[in-house]
Amino acid sequence: MTVTDIFNDVLTNAETIALATESTAGHNPDVRIVNLLRLPQDTNTIYFMSVGPTDKVAELAQNNHVAFVTTPIGPKAVRVTDATTTKVADKTEFFNALGAKFPAFSHFDDATKASITVYAATFSSAIVITGDGAPVTLNF
Repeated sequence: MTVTDIFNDVLTNAETIALATESTAGHNPDVRIVNLLRLPQDTNTIYFMSVGPTDKVAELAQNNHVAFVTTPIGPKAVRVTDATTTKVADKTEFFNALGAKFPAFSHFDDATKASITVYAATFSSAIVITGDGAPVTLNF
C-alpha cells in the first residue's frame, strides 16, 4: 500500500478527528473530537459540523485556521497542521454522505439540519503516519 493509498484509506474510513482551534481569548488551543466526513472528489478537504452557537463556531469565526489528527486506524493516521476552514453554503451533499457513513444522522429533521453549520477544512499538505516507518508528508 502506498502512502497515498494509506492517506485515502484513513480519511475515508476514520470516523472522528481531534480538531484544534484557537480559543476566543487568543493563543490558547482548544481541542475537541468531531465527526469527520470526506467526499470522494475532494483530495485535500475534509468536512465537519457544529450544532448551534458553540465555542467552536465562535472560534472559527475569529480564526479559521485549524489543525487536526484522525483517530488512529490501527497504527495509521493523518495529521494536518494548517488547514483553512470555510462554511459550506449548500449542505445537501454533506447530509447525504453523512447519513450514508453514519446511519443515525440520516434521521435529522429539517429543524436540526437548519441549526447545523458545516465546515470544509482545506489543506495543502498532510502528514501520513503509516505505522511502519517515519511519518511522510504529502503535498497537494
